[in-house]
Amino acid sequence: MLGYTLAQIGLDMGDDPALRASQFVDGISEEDHPHMVAHVRQHLASDTSSSFELVLDLILDGLVRLDSGR
Repeated sequence: MLGYTLAQIGLDMGDDPALRASQFVDGISEEDHPHMVAHVRQHLASDTSSSFELVLDLILDGLVRLDSGR
């Protein structure tokens, strides 16, 4: 939610936000963090129309798992 809000109000990502996002993705394991990598790649492809829904679904799925004791 915070990331979405910051993006909507124009978070300053420096001179080259795509480069910073690519460097971020390059520094994390896709195997360990598949959802994070997919989310960043979605932004890099300028496909942010459903980013809020994607992240909200991930949060809700995590809460359901916690509630069910998994």
